[in-house]
Amino acid sequence: MKIERITIRRICNPIKRPYIRAFGSQSAFNSILVSLESEGRTGWGEAAPGGGPFFSPYTDHASYIIARDFIAPCLLGRDLKSGEELQELLKPIRGNMYAKAAFDPALGSSGTQGRQAALSDDREPAQSLFDRLHLRRVEKL
Repeated sequence: MKIERITIRRICNPIKRPYIRAFGSQSAFNSILVSLESEGRTGWGEAAPGGGPFFSPYTDHASYIIARDFIAPCLLGRDLKSGEELQELLKPIRGNMYAKAAFDPALGSSGTQGRQAALSDDREPAQSLFDRLHLRRVEKL
């Protein structure tokens, strides 16, 4: 599968009741969504590291930047055959497990690895989904 287009979105997922932890409460969970496009198919992946470095050292903002500035340029235009090949390409990027994690399901759901249809083929249009998720920022490569 030759990756023709990559879209990375940073979103805020509000929750009904605050999530209370020992070091504070959280009223939303922040994520990054990644879409990979190839041959008319689109695959989606998500990573939800949270909004700040309170639960773990990873954040949605840092994951977004790593995905946008390092992972996407590494993958764009490549012909990937498997998740193993993807992981091999990402090895030089140390840590950043959340940024990397969003690309794995996006690759798998885009029609590679024996799947017949992309994840988005039988779902509602992506724009209405992002409207409901209170899209905070969109950048396309």
